[in-house]
Amino acid sequence: MNVVSVRVHLADGRYFDNRHHGWDMERCRPDGSLIWESLEDVLHSIEYYYTEGNGACDCNKVLDLSRHAGEVDNWEQPCGDTLETVGIIATMSDGRSIVVYDRKSLGS
Repeated sequence: MNVVSVRVHLADGRYFDNRHHGWDMERCRPDGSLIWESLEDVLHSIEYYYTEGNGACDCNKVLDLSRHAGEVDNWEQPCGDTLETVGIIATMSDGRSIVVYDRKSLGS
């Protein structure tokens, strides 16, 4: 079972769906070992990517927003952390939706 898309909600009400990442449970390293041992590991990686990793940077969020809207990529957005992620939902290959991150449930 794999994550087929990730929806990221921002504090300003905008959101984007990202289907470009390979959050594949069977994804392997060059030596053949699995990158993720469990679904929990995959979901933790997704949360990290969009809250602390490269996906958390304003420049990448604006690119994702542009692509989601079918617009030309916006390469003018400087790096920063002003676009706050407030929610992340993963859609699984079996159709289930899993809440990966919810700022409200964290009490912030």
